[in-house]
Amino acid sequence: MSRPRRRSWWLVSLLGLLAIGGEPTSGQNPPRTNAPTWASPTSLLDPRLEPLRLASASWELRTGPERTVIDQVCLVPDLSTFFEAISAWDQGHWFPILFDDVESSFRFIRAFKPARIVRHPKAAGAIPPEKLWERAIRAVGASWTVEANPSAYKPPGDSVPKGLGPTPPGVVLSSPTAPMLAGAVALAAGRFQPLVRLDSDKHYADILSLDQCEAFDHELSDKIRQVVPNLDRFGDECDFMTVAGDWPYRYRDAKGELDAVDDRLGRSPGSDQRWAYAGRLLGNPEESVYRAMCSLFLRPDSALMFNGYDEKAPPWSDYTMRTAAARFSMMMPTSHVAGERPANLDGWHEVFDPFNRFGLVLINSHGSPTVFNIRGGPASTPDIPRSVPSTVLMIHSYSASDPTDPSTIAGRWLANGAFVFFGSMNEPFLNSFRTPRLVGDLIGERLPIVAAVRASLAEPFGQPWRLVYLGDPLYRIRPLKTADEPRVVHWPPTADWPAYSDSSRPADGSDVDLFLWALKTAIARFQRALANGSTSDDIADALLSIRRGRLPAEFRPVYDALLTEMLLQGRRRSALKARLLALPEAERTSADRRTLETLLAIDLNLALNSGDASRSRSIWSEVMKSDAPRDFKVQATDRVGRLADSPIRRHDWSILLRETLGNRPRPADAEIIVTELTRVDQALKADR
Repeated sequence: MSRPRRRSWWLVSLLGLLAIGGEPTSGQNPPRTNAPTWASPTSLLDPRLEPLRLASASWELRTGPERTVIDQVCLVPDLSTFFEAISAWDQGHWFPILFDDVESSFRFIRAFKPARIVRHPKAAGAIPPEKLWERAIRAVGASWTVEANPSAYKPPGDSVPKGLGPTPPGVVLSSPTAPMLAGAVALAAGRFQPLVRLDSDKHYADILSLDQCEAFDHELSDKIRQVVPNLDRFGDECDFMTVAGDWPYRYRDAKGELDAVDDRLGRSPGSDQRWAYAGRLLGNPEESVYRAMCSLFLRPDSALMFNGYDEKAPPWSDYTMRTAAARFSMMMPTSHVAGERPANLDGWHEVFDPFNRFGLVLINSHGSPTVFNIRGGPASTPDIPRSVPSTVLMIHSYSASDPTDPSTIAGRWLANGAFVFFGSMNEPFLNSFRTPRLVGDLIGERLPIVAAVRASLAEPFGQPWRLVYLGDPLYRIRPLKTADEPRVVHWPPTADWPAYSDSSRPADGSDVDLFLWALKTAIARFQRALANGSTSDDIADALLSIRRGRLPAEFRPVYDALLTEMLLQGRRRSALKARLLALPEAERTSADRRTLETLLAIDLNLALNSGDASRSRSIWSEVMKSDAPRDFKVQATDRVGRLADSPIRRHDWSILLRETLGNRPRPADAEIIVTELTRVDQALKADR
């Protein structure tokens, strides 16, 4: 990996590190109160950032062996084959590996732009549950071998690698029963981190007491200490931990308020001084591997700052994004949306429709787990777009209340393509967040994002609190101006792996034949040589001609996902929306529902912007017939109701409300309609 010339901030840190022998000092702890009033750092030279400066110097020296990227993406059908593919890495070569999942794999491949897309040449047999952990650590160790040789010595994957020089000071914790074990293996193998086993009887949904949380933290720390004994301060052998298990997310503090388990982990008992940053890897095998591979192989090519705060009124003005936007613009093309007119709901849709194209997104807003208030809103989760692989940093209360639920803000961003999300799982108070200016400066210095956004104990709300970092804690952003790692197309160990190739559409094939052709051809055309100048129109037309009911039941979700990808890329939103609306509600997958909600949000915003009351009412009817969340239906009803601004429009709106109510909607929907109908009837009475 090529490394750019370090800036003065890093050089000062390195000199300080050498002068004190590698042991950063801890900052002076400020008074601990529920509502800190001292200010957050605004400068990189703030003395409170000294421990971070010194630790970051040591991180720069511990990157592990440099690997050459093989210019291919490997698709695998199952976990055992995934382990075999990971084992093909060595300490000098690697390549992305993804599961057969249309939504996540297509998104990654489109961003990575490989020369080849291959499959592992043979599927391995199913792994017995009692052998799963052994196979996992074996795959990690095999990925650290000197060369891709079946007979080469394979170091143990559950220990710090030896003989590879300074490796990153992190560990990955998981278990054989964890849904995200595959992603944990990828991050351990990719970052040269030991894969540490933690078996706990506590689960994600459990809300711990303070004592239980401290016991869980002690159990976790003991497991790490067995592998990495020296871990008590920044700059030592363990400054980062990836939490990749079905383990608790929330606990109640001494006052009974919900705080984040992850922000209590990696702190010294009694002092709360942080010795490691925690990042949580979520998702099933497909999702967790997608997020791991994004953090290992991708970097953003553009950034967006969306400031929904008043830039002139304190304390909101302290969170202006202008300085951060200027800093990021030195790293990549950056868009900045702020002010009363641009940073409203119309401006949101203007920059995000039909999908988010920015790899780094910073958002200032406020609201609830499912609603974010910006001018012209409120907006809700359906307004969150499908996305390229992205990092999303959001200053917003409750955004990460339950990131496993796609109806919440963090859950929707993650489901739609984000592989890193930073936000709050409860009411955090504004000054618990570092300012965008400071975050931008720290990311610009190439610190891991988790270190850029996490406050120290010497800052407001630096005690165990409510902010959560979801994703690889070692992920950092390199400027686009730095040289890309060279890729190698031909690598002997994988040169004969079967690759996808383009083929002619079957003339007289069955619906199944046509579907299989469309799937393989769509994958093949992501390869760089075939992607240039190619379109997906013929694939989309073929998919539209398929009689979905004639496909085997197990093919239909894949067909729906493929049709969604092809129609969206071909900008055929109307055709896609019609297909999704026609799907039986029981057969819609979570991805189908998310896509339909977003399409409805886009169409509604377009109709409202044009002032087309008739079209807006028609889309509102589609929203009410769908299984969209209640917040979105309330938002849609309110916005369409604002267009009923004359007696004639109020009359037409009243008729539609009554007709919809007469069709016996869900009780929750009926409540929304009755509330609006009461308001309109009162206005009509005043008209008369």
